[in-house]
Amino acid sequence: MKRPPKGWADWSATPERFFDALPEDWAVEAREIWPKLGPESRILVYAPKAAFKAGGILTQSLLPEMETYGETARGYYRRGFWYVGFLYVHPKARGQGLGGQWLEQAWQAVPARGLWLGIETLGLLKFYTQSGFHLDHILHVGTEREWLLSRSRDGW
Repeated sequence: MKRPPKGWADWSATPERFFDALPEDWAVEAREIWPKLGPESRILVYAPKAAFKAGGILTQSLLPEMETYGETARGYYRRGFWYVGFLYVHPKARGQGLGGQWLEQAWQAVPARGLWLGIETLGLLKFYTQSGFHLDHILHVGTEREWLLSRSRDGW
């Protein structure tokens, strides 16, 4: 992994710092899955002067919520994609473009053919499409929907 620019850091070795910055329900889930993720998984954060502003997890491991679409997830991984999970921008840092900047740092941080993610809130679709993602699948899980999006590198 390339060394990130000033303010950006890899907190993979100290995941509790990231978990403590998340909303409680996210933190519980992230703490539960982190030990199950492979060694290639990363926690990338923006924390200038050690003050958390934004962060997320990059992985090529199957998460528990992917059980309903496991073959689709494995297909992304076979093609060299990394999953974006737990992307979170602190409420006091929102509106500063940090979510998009995080995605760009993630893009530079891992040797991936592309990135993929799932959203459960349709309102996030505009943000991700503006960040270069496109809609791949709409999943129906019971009465819920999930939208799978991806962004791939040209020439791979």
